[in-house]
Amino acid sequence: MPEPRLIVYSSLFPSGVQPTAGIFIRERMFRVARHIPIVVVSPQPWSPVDWLVRRFRSSFRPVLPKFERMDGIDVHRPRWLSLPGIGKRFDGWLMALCTIQPVRRLQRVFGATAIDAHFLYPDGWAATYIARRLGLPAVVTIRGSKDEWLIGTERERGLRQALARAGRVFAVSQALARNVAGALGVPAGKVAVIGNGVDAVRFQPVDRGEARRRLEIPLDAPVLIGVGNLVPGKGFQHVIAQLPRLRRRYPGLVYLIVGAGPRMPICVPRWRHRLVRLACSRRYVSAAASRRKSCAGSMVPLTSSCWRPNSKAGRTCFSKRWPAVCR
Repeated sequence: MPEPRLIVYSSLFPSGVQPTAGIFIRERMFRVARHIPIVVVSPQPWSPVDWLVRRFRSSFRPVLPKFERMDGIDVHRPRWLSLPGIGKRFDGWLMALCTIQPVRRLQRVFGATAIDAHFLYPDGWAATYIARRLGLPAVVTIRGSKDEWLIGTERERGLRQALARAGRVFAVSQALARNVAGALGVPAGKVAVIGNGVDAVRFQPVDRGEARRRLEIPLDAPVLIGVGNLVPGKGFQHVIAQLPRLRRRYPGLVYLIVGAGPRMPICVPRWRHRLVRLACSRRYVSAAASRRKSCAGSMVPLTSSCWRPNSKAGRTCFSKRWPAVCR
């Protein structure tokens, strides 16, 4: 039996330009690389009009290097045609069509024996299609509520096809296994749940009092924490809108937003302006730097009842079983 050699197929993956994009995929798969050889294919959407869109949205589809070597592992970024906001139901086919040759070349040079895809659509659809054409087995990981939201849309067919073609399906939570794989008829025996892990070297419990002193938070203040990329889709603005009411219910409440991202210079001033309009003190919200995340991690889970149920942030935390509110 030949040595397993894996192609990791994911359009979301860190780069020198976006070092935190899909870092959870890199952290898991680079640990897999300690046991078997891997190579990464990270397809990047592209269209002839991207430059025009960037004139109005500077963060739109940043230009990434076509090849990088990260910790000794090759990362290839072939482009695939994706028109902004148009024909999204064809994304799986276009991604497969534009990347099958680079994958075929890696199969020949690298000696790949399987393809490991992350997210069902379009990545999982494209990866399983390519794997079938090349005679390779494929596995797919359901990584977030993004796939769940596609159920009931014109792209549901693509989800079903990806799941049917995959030899094995992984999910990062029981909720995703149930609400995506189970809801789409995948046999339970084909699905395994492997939750996202925590780097115990980088993130360690510290004394709670010391953590609060370092973050300049009163020892008796209730604290609400939101963690994620600083983009509107994470729903931080919905929590900010509820801060006056939360403040009345929890006197002295401090809201911490922990994260970063290319839209941080746009989002943070906008959220602070929103606080002023709500007659809230700006100090209620802090954009904590990544190096301070370990301090936030020392706080104790409280309850999820403070989240606005309809916010994307709330749904994401519930589906992935993340603690959302701390004190």
